[in-house]
Amino acid sequence: MDIHVRAYQLPVNNISINLSLWHRTNSFQPFLYNQTYDYCKFMKNPTRMPFVKIFFDAIKRTSNINHTCPYNHDLIVKGFVMNDSMFRLLPLPGGTYMFKLRVATLNAWRAEVGVQFLLDLKSK
Repeated sequence: MDIHVRAYQLPVNNISINLSLWHRTNSFQPFLYNQTYDYCKFMKNPTRMPFVKIFFDAIKRTSNINHTCPYNHDLIVKGFVMNDSMFRLLPLPGGTYMFKLRVATLNAWRAEVGVQFLLDLKSK
């Protein structure tokens, strides 16, 4: 996954993120997790929010979002690959899932990214 977010109003120091996990039965249904966080507070102490930290630890190696607010530059993710190891710590049954990330700045939702994946328990 490659994402380039152009920041038109700098600095950005009010960021909310919503992370949710969806499971597919006949259609995608909310499953286990749907939380909204103040991203700037999270960056000051990432260990307080374990689920967000799982995602952040995976994405920070391929992005320039690995510092606290404010952000005075465009946000870039380049070459991010989601894999089963991100979810090994969660008690998930096998199946098809969707991980959704929503981002808000200045209290308005600006972006949404959804990634579908198959969790194969045989490889756990």
